[in-house]
Amino acid sequence: VAFDTSKAQAHALKSCSLLGATQIECALVLYQKDHKAYPDRLEALSPEYLKELPPNKIGVSKNFDYRLDGKGFRIDCQPRPAIANALKHPGFSIPPDRSNP
Repeated sequence: VAFDTSKAQAHALKSCSLLGATQIECALVLYQKDHKAYPDRLEALSPEYLKELPPNKIGVSKNFDYRLDGKGFRIDCQPRPAIANALKHPGFSIPPDRSNP
């Protein structure tokens, strides 16, 4: 009997990426409180707010896509095609779009 573990592996990697993105989100909030603005680049968080930036486990790039968005920020993750196929999900954003539950 053979088991296809690709879906379970994809979910585990997505969980790791979500955790990393949430850690970055927390560090960004702390940075903003100290500096009254968000950084232009995520590298500004290390080493004061994060020992090192967490890697993006599911993305095409090992780094998260970060951009300033008006008064806030977005951290986006577009998964590699094989993972997106296993998850049947296009990606995620931190913070999530709360207008579309």
